[in-house]
Amino acid sequence: MEIAYGDTVTYLYGASSSQERQRMAPYALQWGAIQAAKQEGYAYYDLWGCNPTLRSNSYFKKSWEGISRFKQGWGGELVELMGTWDLPTYRLPYLMAFPEAVWRS
Repeated sequence: MEIAYGDTVTYLYGASSSQERQRMAPYALQWGAIQAAKQEGYAYYDLWGCNPTLRSNSYFKKSWEGISRFKQGWGGELVELMGTWDLPTYRLPYLMAFPEAVWRS
């Protein structure tokens, strides 16, 4: 899933399975998306979301190590920003979908 805004196409979410992993389908899909973005005149393709550089950072997630390695393998520049958060309008359905969510008042 991608979104285009201004001069940038941002990759938001994707998925793959371990089945036939050796075929490396995510690489082919990303390469196709990058080529399409370039062909459509976008200046940037943002892979959106990697682990922070420092493991001591509270936002570092061990489960993101493979995702981060995949994204860093494309080259480019790691830009660390303050992050993104959900702002649910309806708390109950959100909490049902994401029971691990922590509410702060």
